[in-house]
Amino acid sequence: MSSSPFIRWTGLAAIFAGVFNAAGAILDANPPGYIGIIYLGATVTTLAAIAGFYQYQKDGAGIWGLAGVLAILIGNLFFFSESTVALGSSVLGLGLLLLAVGSFKAGKFPRWVPVLWVLSMLVGLPGFLYPDLRETLFIMGAVTFAVGFAGAGYTMWSRSG
Repeated sequence: MSSSPFIRWTGLAAIFAGVFNAAGAILDANPPGYIGIIYLGATVTTLAAIAGFYQYQKDGAGIWGLAGVLAILIGNLFFFSESTVALGSSVLGLGLLLLAVGSFKAGKFPRWVPVLWVLSMLVGLPGFLYPDLRETLFIMGAVTFAVGFAGAGYTMWSRSG
């Protein structure tokens, strides 16, 4: 399989990851019975998208991009236990920041994509410090993350056809 179809399909996965992540964050305040399916969809499409992000920009992203992808993958492993979700979120957030640095360096995504990834971490991080704002900051950070993911996915989908 050449990388172009892989890039294209993982771009589509990134668009779906954005939709699933935003929907999960918004619905989590009053979760419907199918919230688990939304989060499963978010996890699967996010991981596929991350693989595509790395393949799409690996030559330009260098060690920053690779370190970011590895941290994101490792961070996702911690989401299988409620006692380690905070650690997983922290590792994933660090990975996203590293991936954003690699993406700036590679220059393959529009600049606003990695900016939104960084902004999503800056918006969501204070939720750990201010419990009264946690839900609002979580939703804002997740939607910002989702738009950045969908933007990266659209870029890969449209440029790889």
